[in-house]
Amino acid sequence: MNDTLKAVGNLGAELGAAKAENERLRGLLRECLGSAVLPSFTEERVNAALSQQAEPAPAQDEREAFERDVNLFGVGFLVDGIRVSPDRVVMQYSTGRPAQTGQPVAVNPDPPEMIIRWYESPESVHRAMWEPMAIGEGMTYDELLAEGVTCGFDESGNEVEMEAGADIEGMRMQGCWAFVDTLNSCIHAWAAPDADRGKILHMLAHEIGHATGTPHPDGFQEEMRAEQFGRVAAAAYSMLLDKDRPQCTAPACGCADAYCMAWPDEAAPIAQTAPQPEQSGLVEALDWLDTEVSAIDTWYRGSPSYERDAGWFKSEVLRLIEGCRAALSTQGDPDAPDTTSHR
Repeated sequence: MNDTLKAVGNLGAELGAAKAENERLRGLLRECLGSAVLPSFTEERVNAALSQQAEPAPAQDEREAFERDVNLFGVGFLVDGIRVSPDRVVMQYSTGRPAQTGQPVAVNPDPPEMIIRWYESPESVHRAMWEPMAIGEGMTYDELLAEGVTCGFDESGNEVEMEAGADIEGMRMQGCWAFVDTLNSCIHAWAAPDADRGKILHMLAHEIGHATGTPHPDGFQEEMRAEQFGRVAAAAYSMLLDKDRPQCTAPACGCADAYCMAWPDEAAPIAQTAPQPEQSGLVEALDWLDTEVSAIDTWYRGSPSYERDAGWFKSEVLRLIEGCRAALSTQGDPDAPDTTSHR
């Protein structure tokens, strides 16, 4: 009996010490919050965490919440029968869940300031997602691929397993893929050169959705919450591409409306009958822009980050310049052919 009482007393002392340490850490967090400049969504999460009572959660509940963080929008791995997911991708459900006050939570529509990092292949963005988690599990990335089982949730919430490498092949077939590091508001993405722009827009809006507002405590429902952002963006993009739009009146176009998104090689110059007073100034501006683009390309050519992230844009800018020059060359020329678009 004395041993039992002694054990209970020791347990009580340890619990009291733990509570005291918890309060000390909370105090430090409050001090940091008062002096730090944080994104609004991060501050909301910290405040939500501080408003909750510290109650130990069962280990199994922690595992269940953890394993729901990745689905077929971002697959996971089973290692020795246990599902694991990368720390950088885990939405902070424990701190992000609002305090249960019974009052409606105000909706903040603003996303945090996001950054994006582009990768050159599906394999490279896949490695970026899973290698940190593999190292945390005491494994290499290659060991994770060899020993783990790729798994995820379908759109109905059912868990499925896939053959090794099926996730990377799926990325390649889709033409684009991304994941978001919500702690740093960074999207890691890959897109094939010929990827459908609507899919890329859908993908990026989905990832921004994860970082916007309060995440859902259920991992699968959180994916559906973010997917709303993606599908709304895709629907809006589809409307912009609607062929029934009024015709554009912008020079060097004629193929779309005032929200024209056509690239220069898809647009036909429009002939005008009278020269514009500012024509000489436009020509000089185009010459200057051409020179600047060429200088930037010469300066950064060979840089891996430039070739990956911006090199492709040079040709599009030069095409735009040539399209504008072609339009200006027809202004005021009575012998110029009628290139007005009648589409």
